[in-house]
Amino acid sequence: MDDKMVTFNFNTLTISDDEMNIAADILGIYVKNQKALNHSINDGLNASCLKLLQNELALNSLELSQLLNVSIRTLSRRKSSGKLNKNESQRVFLLTIMIVIANKVLGDHGSALRWLKSPKKALNGISPLEHAKSDQKIEQLINMLHQIEHGIFL
Repeated sequence: MDDKMVTFNFNTLTISDDEMNIAADILGIYVKNQKALNHSINDGLNASCLKLLQNELALNSLELSQLLNVSIRTLSRRKSSGKLNKNESQRVFLLTIMIVIANKVLGDHGSALRWLKSPKKALNGISPLEHAKSDQKIEQLINMLHQIEHGIFL
């Protein structure tokens, strides 16, 4: 891949411009560059991103709230207020990056969803989505996907 790599200020994850742009498109974020994306995330993404992520992962509201580590009530308040906080915005974007990379590595969205929802030996018998309880764990999953991409099967 000849894409320029970008490193986000909010974590150590490095992603390609293409991955960043696809994730932004999925979430309906229209920004010119990585700096503008960081600004959008730090200011808080529009709550409409929640529904887009929920649809992308085929989750119900309870599953989405668990994945974001917020209560159903907080999720409802965010939807009503129209804006996510910085941590929620970061988590939503990281999860979307994970989906983008899973789609690319595994070939299609259906295969990516099956991988994300199926138990893995490397994760002590839980699914990647169950494992994704923190930004660090999401980054671990992204690294697993990159290992798979390079022929290291876990």
